[in-house]
Amino acid sequence: MRSALLAIAVTAVVAFGGCAGVRAAAQPPAPEGPIPAHVMTYLYYSAANQNEGVPAAYMAAHADFIETDATHPGLVRAFKAAGGRFAVAYTDPTYVPYCTPPFAPPAGRCAGPIGNQVLAESAWLHGSDGLRLRRGDAYTHQYQEILNPASVYAQAAYHNYTLGLAESSPIDFFFADDSGSPLDGPDGTPLSGLFYRFDGAATEITGARAWIDGEDALLNAAARPVIINGGGPEGEPAYGGAFLRDPNVIGQNHEDCFSQEGSAGLMSAHDRVWQKMENGLLAVTQMRVYAICMMKGPPTPANRIYALASWWLTYDPQWSVAATVVPAPDGHSIFPEYAIVPREPVQTIGTNISTLRQGGVYVREFAACYQDRAPIGRCAAVVNPSRDTPFAMPRLTVAYGLHLVLGRRSAFAGGRAAWQPGVPGVLAPLSAVILRE
Repeated sequence: MRSALLAIAVTAVVAFGGCAGVRAAAQPPAPEGPIPAHVMTYLYYSAANQNEGVPAAYMAAHADFIETDATHPGLVRAFKAAGGRFAVAYTDPTYVPYCTPPFAPPAGRCAGPIGNQVLAESAWLHGSDGLRLRRGDAYTHQYQEILNPASVYAQAAYHNYTLGLAESSPIDFFFADDSGSPLDGPDGTPLSGLFYRFDGAATEITGARAWIDGEDALLNAAARPVIINGGGPEGEPAYGGAFLRDPNVIGQNHEDCFSQEGSAGLMSAHDRVWQKMENGLLAVTQMRVYAICMMKGPPTPANRIYALASWWLTYDPQWSVAATVVPAPDGHSIFPEYAIVPREPVQTIGTNISTLRQGGVYVREFAACYQDRAPIGRCAAVVNPSRDTPFAMPRLTVAYGLHLVLGRRSAFAGGRAAWQPGVPGVLAPLSAVILRE
């Protein structure tokens, strides 16, 4: 039986077989090609109940990636029929929700995806007491358990689940939540990392090498390429980019990208958090895979300009993807400022965001910029990520005359990215400005 399941898991990888071929086919046009109508964007379409009332043709015109869930295959088909580019389905190949006691074999069932299949006990991770690892889930009032990525049974289950989703609608990629991070967390142990809030560490995964090998096998078992949702403690790709080199991984998501959910608000330079995000995005794009910047804070006009300008600092037209996943008050998360496309950067960024620092702010200018495909001349992003110190506007390469102004409405509700005369002499803490000639 073990040999048969191993064959299934291996077949999952070989069947993809052309992982590299699919990944190559997913590459966007070279920068010198036609100017797109917008920078690359990643939008929810039914996921988190967002943008469901938006016509598929409108989504296809404004989103390069849409994320959906298993209950809305019709939206994916409509998006594709309207000329939509990439459809992504959510998965979590690591944590399984809706689990119930007992935790010793024969263990209680899990109703959550992937773990709701009939699995051998070795598909799960266990503590030193032999019981399945678990943590309480306040949302479901049940438990989460954790799959063993090194198990051929878990690999086969993930393959079967993703294959079923791909067969129900034309899915291009899977979002692999809680995947791609190191085993150990901030304190150097698995209990602050993979097993955070679990009742112990796993006996089956005893070090980084075992974790990398198991995670590699699990990610490569997916029926389509995956976008991982994890990274290293400094914002960098985990283990020097080990997971991003997998043939079945086409990108990395960065949650709370410059704009954070909850009370945290905008990401600042305090403790170098903002710099880590910038350098993490830069490291991913330099590996020639998609770097998805998922902005999750309140989408006020000031927050949106701060996040957009911060994102422009490491912007790569081939690999940088903006994901706006918090809706405007009108209920939609499609924003007009992403129709501004910067090209021909003036400053060379190198490998660290510090190369763009001028005084207390960070600057990147572009020699050719477009809005709705129309040329608008030069443009620039200037960001002050300090949380308590204002800084003077630095000397720029040209005299800019206009700054970007946003309203509160989404593009779908008629919101516009407008320009007003004037350039601020001082940037307040945690603020940014986007300028044009």
